[in-house]
Amino acid sequence: MAKHARLSPSGAHKWMECPPSLAAERGIPEQRSEHAAEGTAAHAVAEAVLRALNPSWVKSRPAFSKLAASDYVGETVEGWVITDDMAEPIQTYIDTVMAAAHGNTLHVEQRVDFSHVVGVRNSFGTADAIIINGDELQVHDLKFGRGVRVDAENNYQLMIYALGALRVFELGSEFNTVRLFIHQPRLNHVSEWALSVQALKDFGKIVKSAAKKAISWFTAAEAGKQIPVDAMQPGEKACRWCKAAPTCAAYARFVYDAVAAEFVDLDAAEFDAKDVSKLTGAQLAQAHANLDFIEAWIGKVRKECFRRLINGDQLPGMKVVKGRPGYRVWRDIDAAESALLMHAANDDIYAPRKLITPPQAERLLKNRPEEWEKLKPFITRSEGSPVVVPASDPREPIGDESDVFEIIQGE
Repeated sequence: MAKHARLSPSGAHKWMECPPSLAAERGIPEQRSEHAAEGTAAHAVAEAVLRALNPSWVKSRPAFSKLAASDYVGETVEGWVITDDMAEPIQTYIDTVMAAAHGNTLHVEQRVDFSHVVGVRNSFGTADAIIINGDELQVHDLKFGRGVRVDAENNYQLMIYALGALRVFELGSEFNTVRLFIHQPRLNHVSEWALSVQALKDFGKIVKSAAKKAISWFTAAEAGKQIPVDAMQPGEKACRWCKAAPTCAAYARFVYDAVAAEFVDLDAAEFDAKDVSKLTGAQLAQAHANLDFIEAWIGKVRKECFRRLINGDQLPGMKVVKGRPGYRVWRDIDAAESALLMHAANDDIYAPRKLITPPQAERLLKNRPEEWEKLKPFITRSEGSPVVVPASDPREPIGDESDVFEIIQGE
């Protein structure tokens, strides 16, 4: 394998759908965001609690083991302080996995070898949770972000992990089904998808072929060969996390074509780019389908321009300036309090006390379920706002309700 090339399951949609992307990313450093750091900490807490709760560990579990995510609130885990707002979704994931693992065999943070899948030695990964339920092999994956909703169906990352898990546990077991789970507790989203073992192995052949192409392009680039623009295969999933996307000519061309294609049939004399009401229904639907892809490209361009300018590079007609100042806060709360009390009454300088939120109340009463049940009738929750999604979305469509338009107009 070429030096420094790595076929990561998390990047499988990228290097499988656009094999030259592996070569295009050469030399571009990883940028660890705060979201990634928070996610790492959340995974560590979930792992610790699941290991402590795992039935197979009950007899050997240390007495000091923490048995709930809330037990980690205030602690620094993997360089990140765990907060109440983190503990609740982490616990939701833990509870869901433990419910699925009841009466079954649970493996937490299981290392899986998928070298045989990608055709490259020493290719390993870690599955968040694996459950063996008779003739069914389950692979569970926690995604802690609040951003993009991810589905388990045809999820390349989970399918590659499942192929690795199958190799680990298939000996002595006869699996008929593989079931994949994506957990996104902050989005109240759990996606589940099942496929046969044979279908998974057939997918493995596709992975191996794509991996071979990716390594071939990487090796050629290492030898100094230029990657032709036409060799790139841009697409929504392929480009979403590609480090080379901001400067990829093929990606920019794809975005332009996606936009231009919607207007090519419009009468130039009648077309007004500011008036989307003149688009046909088909044109609107097609344009909407491309919005996420186009917006992702715009975001990548913004970040790349900022990165270059802040590092001293010159971009024609552009510069970096200070934005609007942040909200005003007290530099020294105690000193400010003393100064205010010299000019105002005690009641005037403090905001009224605020009742804790329902989630905070639930955590407060976690050991008193009867009292929590009495509070439930006092809780309400607003309905979700209408949102446009693809017809393949499993949710039921909204009917011809007269107030829907008013809700959208008021946002």
